[in-house]
Amino acid sequence: MNKSWLVTRKKHLKQIKQQVEVHLGGLDPEVHSYQTAFQREFYGDWNESSFQRLYNTVLQSNLVFGADFHAFSQSQRTHLRILREIANKKDIILCLECVQYKYQKYIDQYLAGKISEQKFLKQVQWAEEWGFPWSHFKQLFEFAKNNNIKLRAINLHIPDMDESGLHKRDQFVADKINELQSEFPDHLLYVIFGEMHLAKSHLPSFFKKQKPVVIFQNSERLYFKLAEHSRESTVDVMESHRNRFCVMTSPPWVQWQSYLIFLEENVDYSLDEEEDESDIDVF
Repeated sequence: MNKSWLVTRKKHLKQIKQQVEVHLGGLDPEVHSYQTAFQREFYGDWNESSFQRLYNTVLQSNLVFGADFHAFSQSQRTHLRILREIANKKDIILCLECVQYKYQKYIDQYLAGKISEQKFLKQVQWAEEWGFPWSHFKQLFEFAKNNNIKLRAINLHIPDMDESGLHKRDQFVADKINELQSEFPDHLLYVIFGEMHLAKSHLPSFFKKQKPVVIFQNSERLYFKLAEHSRESTVDVMESHRNRFCVMTSPPWVQWQSYLIFLEENVDYSLDEEEDESDIDVF
């Protein structure tokens, strides 16, 4: 691999991430350790794997955590690909972060055809409380509807987006997962949640004895490791210990560029305000 190519791509990625931080007003220092724990996931031994091995591991589990990069449509499509592969082989409950738990009745009504798409989005306050493109997530709802898969909202809005608030969300989600496992002990729970929540010390830490499968996506560290050996275009899946996988479908700068474009198109910065703030939840 041409070293100058690697240096240029790393620099390009860094610049995009810096622009994202500018739009978001910078990363809260209190969240730094939470973010660092996620970044540490990709150190240590990661080896080349395959989608088939990933599918087999998922089918042997009763709990899967799938990382979501909210603004990148390929992220949701990757989970749809996995769900399509396993849907006819195991009973599934699809658990999503993109809707708050309190709006479950509207999910049920929408999937049953009792309310329109427009009314559903209004009732769950999609634009106000989630904000990322509905078109990215609609395919998951439609898949659940067409395949008689139960779909559950498991998110909780925490006004304080500091480290304590993030851990409170993890605890809430863990409680909801435990409730669902008690109610549906024979089902596989496929939980799609923001990637940083899926570090070992975060949401999965509540389920250590179950050895859940964790599916990350497009780690920049793993990508550049592969690129050093000219393998970045030929390896689809990486695997580490403790049932951790990373699906490699895109260069990392592409997904970060998608987030930057989203912010540029949707975040309104008012010159009249003393501080620019965004309600979009990167986590």
